This record gives sequence, C-alpha cells and structure tokens, in this order.
Amino acid sequence: MAVISDDEIIASIHKFKVFREEGNFFIDVYEALIGKPAHKFIAVPNLLMQEADKKYFGFGDTKAEALKDCLKKIKGVPIHVIVSTENLLENDVNLDNPPEPVKESIRKLRSDSEKHTSNIHPTLGIIHGVALVDSPRSNDSLHSIILAKEEGEKSKLLKNAKITAKCKGFKKRKTKTDTFGRYEFTDLEDGRWELKLKAKGYDKITAIIDISSGGKYEQNF
Repeated sequence: MAVISDDEIIASIHKFKVFREEGNFFIDVYEALIGKPAHKFIAVPNLLMQEADKKYFGFGDTKAEALKDCLKKIKGVPIHVIVSTENLLENDVNLDNPPEPVKESIRKLRSDSEKHTSNIHPTLGIIHGVALVDSPRSNDSLHSIILAKEEGEKSKLLKNAKITAKCKGFKKRKTKTDTFGRYEFTDLEDGRWELKLKAKGYDKITAIIDISSGGKYEQNF
C-alpha cells in the first residue's frame, strides 16, 4: 500500500550558506526520499522568506551535481537578481523579527536595489517566453518543477535553443533557453524587435515584437 499519493514527494533538505561582500544568502538542496521527481536533487537559492527565480535552481542526480549546477547559474549574478526582494522591500510588516543574517542581507539588498533601479531607463522592455513542441507547459511553481516528469513524446521542451533578438539601430542580443525551455531578454529599447529561434533538428522560427514605452511581452515558440 502506497504511503503517499502519486502527486506527492517526501524530501529532506541539506542547507548551505553563501557568503559574499554584498551580503549572505542560502541554498537549500532538496533530496527526494519518496516519490517520483524528475530530478532526485534540486538546489534552491533563498533568503529564508523568499525563494530565487526558478531559472537559478540547480538540478542533478546527486547533491553535489545539483549544488554545482546552481552555483554555475548564480555565478556573478547579484543577489537582488537571484532572489527577488520586491515583497520583502515593500512589505516590512513581514520583517518584524527576522534572523540577523537576513536583516543584514535585506539592508544591503535594499541599497543595491535602489542603486540598480536608479540606473534603469523607464521605457526599457522585456521579452520572455518558452520554446516547446506541442502543448504548452503548466505553471512554474516549485511543486510543479519537483514533480515534473520527463516530457517524452507528448511535449518536448527545447533546451539550449539559440534565440537572437535584433532591432534596427541597436546591438543584436543573443541567449539560450534553459532546462525548461524558457528564455528572457531584458533592457530592450522601444522598436520592432525580430526574434529568431534555432534548434538542432527543427526549422528556424521567427517572431516580431513591437515594444512601445517599455513593458513586458510574452512570446512563446
């Protein structure tokens, strides 16, 4: 008789702390003990009260692999980018008595966030989306990622697909899709941006996005 439901997983947590000049944060490595996750280990950067953007999660068949994958993704990335502090900065009611390491990180993150915001042009845009074949992927919650089965033949996520974005008068931008087929271009000027996706074994796909007064635009392939 099964001890848990088919959509449940029991995991233990291995905790790590990362020390930087800009502040400290944590990485929790989840080890699946019971259940059928897509990956046995998932490394999740966090500030205790706030988890990182999903694209900075690390995955692997061992604790070391997941941690290494995570560290590779966050190398050189500011903490306020890895872990969104929007809710922490705007809702101090939740910070009545956090642990001292978190207080220090939040103080430094607040300062970094203010400096970063002051340097951002107000009309810059963002284009993001996912590249896959057949049906689109469901939500990107930690729960769904942990439980995600291999896509198989029904829906194939295009990992490491090359995507370029170009607009007349501006430098061409390049990126690749991540493990879940996601991509993102930020700090795009107003104009008509042409996106091209290239993936081995697939036809080239082109899309046009008109950015006006900044904003966030979704373009799936």
